[in-house]
Amino acid sequence: MAVLPGAGHPAPATNDITSAPRVPGPAREPGAATVRDPGPAALAEPCVLLKVGEIVLKGGNRHHFERLLQQNIRRAVRDLGIGVRLWNRNGVIVLRLTSQHGTDQDGTSQHGPGGHASAAGPAAEAAVDRVAERVSSVMGIARVCRAARVAKDPEAAIGTAVALAAGRTGSFAVRARRRDKRFPLTSAELAREIGRRVQRAYGHPVNLSRPDLTIVVEVDQSEVFVYTDGAPGQGGLPVGMSGRALVLMSGGIDSPVAAYRMMRRGL
Repeated sequence: MAVLPGAGHPAPATNDITSAPRVPGPAREPGAATVRDPGPAALAEPCVLLKVGEIVLKGGNRHHFERLLQQNIRRAVRDLGIGVRLWNRNGVIVLRLTSQHGTDQDGTSQHGPGGHASAAGPAAEAAVDRVAERVSSVMGIARVCRAARVAKDPEAAIGTAVALAAGRTGSFAVRARRRDKRFPLTSAELAREIGRRVQRAYGHPVNLSRPDLTIVVEVDQSEVFVYTDGAPGQGGLPVGMSGRALVLMSGGIDSPVAAYRMMRRGL
């Protein structure tokens, strides 16, 4: 029983990337971790990270759950008219736009980290916002994070993270995770450098236990993802994993609530 926006048969995924100029951070303080200027190659591409929930606990049949979830995501965004390409990286689904959403005013496109065509700019930002809002209703997704994909460079990651704190109020914390140990800075050094620059730029206090804003930096094998806490998803299992069911809707609240709870269990 699938009640998803734009329901229909799964459409093939497409996508590429657009890049925006790097937002430079404040000047480095004496004694801060050494970082180099990445130059014009540092690009920030808007994307969406989808954190899956209990699917990661599945055993040998986990790929069936993941494949059905990806089909449901493609079905949900199909009627938006936005080309989306997705891939699975260690239990996190990454959604990126196709290059047509990232062309400059003169009709040329840019290239992001790794030499792939990248989508960026105001049009891409708006398109990614629409995609993030739509996929938040897909069952099987625990958290929806609106992220920026940048070059695998310390200064690019730090500058983008500092820019995320602009216009925010209250306390903050930085969570850094380094999957590639070849990255010049350790996770702790990266978090300290970002925190130092955020405090210098905006004066926000640090609260590691209950922050008002959490900045997350994930260093992957070929790029870096920077994002804030994100929004909760629907959780549960992908719709269709447990077969089909028929719901008789009454005038009360019981039947819609029961239908929703069954959908979260894969019906």
